[in-house]
Amino acid sequence: MPQFLADDLLLDLKPYVDADDYDLTQFPELAIEAYTHEGGIYGMPDNVASIAIFYNADLFEEAGAMMPTAQWDDESWTVDDFFSSCEKLTKRDGNRTTQYACDVTGWDKVWQTWVRIFGGQLVDDPFFPTECTLNEPGAVEGLQFYADLRWEHGFAPRPEAMAMGTTALLQTGQLAMFYSGSWAFPNFREVDFNVALGHYPSGPGGRANYVYYYPLVVPKTTQVPECAWNLLKFFNGPAMETIIREGGLQGTSFAEQEKWFVTDPLPPANKHVMLDAARHFVAPDPVLTNFGEITQIMQAQIDLLLIGEERDAKVVCDEIVRQVNPLIKEGQWRSG
Repeated sequence: MPQFLADDLLLDLKPYVDADDYDLTQFPELAIEAYTHEGGIYGMPDNVASIAIFYNADLFEEAGAMMPTAQWDDESWTVDDFFSSCEKLTKRDGNRTTQYACDVTGWDKVWQTWVRIFGGQLVDDPFFPTECTLNEPGAVEGLQFYADLRWEHGFAPRPEAMAMGTTALLQTGQLAMFYSGSWAFPNFREVDFNVALGHYPSGPGGRANYVYYYPLVVPKTTQVPECAWNLLKFFNGPAMETIIREGGLQGTSFAEQEKWFVTDPLPPANKHVMLDAARHFVAPDPVLTNFGEITQIMQAQIDLLLIGEERDAKVVCDEIVRQVNPLIKEGQWRSG
């Protein structure tokens, strides 16, 4: 979207929002801010999907482990609580691990969340970034903690143990918790254990998350702007009933999420966590025209840490900063 704005390709939707008195409070505030430029609004959030911890409640109960909280502002469920639960949930038979506590995935949205839990950030200012800050203490500590769950403590399966995939490991009782979104709900409709959702633990940086907020946009050259605007409203409203029921996407507006997640009686339990996380969206992606390229560089280095080729998070983060900072200068298209 920053590239589209830099090239002046998008229709300003603010006149349509104002004319319809369209309720923007139904969407994450940071998402609307990310789409706002010089007083105009150039996109509407679509598929506002958060990521939660899915966990086998039966395994937690059996181990006497503290379960992930289902309330964002719950002061319990800290990083220390998470670690303690991992200790109780991990089972070994000699040198063989028979039950893992958690998953360590290379999924960028997950490791970014652990960075924020420990008080780190990807860049100095997401809306007007000037430098990468992944080598600052909080970010390094978060990434080291996350990698150590696998390599130092053995709470998470190593790559060679992941052939079955996380969903299968959870369904067969070999994994107590992993990360996913509402698209995984259909996988747990008919399982023989109790599965529920919870938030990430809180740490030095507070409680964190990641929320997808893909923009629906309208090209400036459209011949039918009113029709395009009506289509955006349709996707954010009536279409959601069908989309959510079929398990395709998470609801866009908070009202639709409330309607279809909070009241749905089918497993998994605590689906309101998805809405809770979306309401507390904490960090948008850096607004850069080349953030896709920057993400690839970050991911390549983080992968080295998570697969165990490099065990020191500081080394990885220093290399990311070295490669990314020149690209941040190139990707800037507006100043603060």
